[in-house]
Amino acid sequence: RLANDVIKEAEANQSLGLAQEKMGSIRSAIEYHETHRDLLLNAGVELPSDSGRHLIGAYKALAEELQRQGDYSAAIAYYEKSLQAAIQLKDLSGQGLAYQQLGNAYQLQENFEKAAECFKKFLEICQETDDKIAEGSACSSL
Repeated sequence: RLANDVIKEAEANQSLGLAQEKMGSIRSAIEYHETHRDLLLNAGVELPSDSGRHLIGAYKALAEELQRQGDYSAAIAYYEKSLQAAIQLKDLSGQGLAYQQLGNAYQLQENFEKAAECFKKFLEICQETDDKIAEGSACSSL
């Protein structure tokens, strides 16, 4: 911060986020990754796709942990964050994966209508990207 270099500060936050992930501190990693994203966006710099994927991965990891603990509502909130980050990056495969995970979480909550909506969106993305393997998975989920 002393040098007032936003790019370097953002890079430092990304590095800290990655280090926190390696140590298993996912919530802390998310904070650093979000700060990284916010610093770049506020500076008018486009978020590099690999940086966005780190944030998406951290959201996904926390959502999976919460889902294993049975906290489906909290898991869904983090899968939604993962989806929004993938949309921001225009990452179709990331969006598809987020919809698939949301569908699974809604299914565990026995909210079958919402699960079906998510699986249909997952299927649409699979067809758009011509991913036949994922399309089969989407069809079997429906």
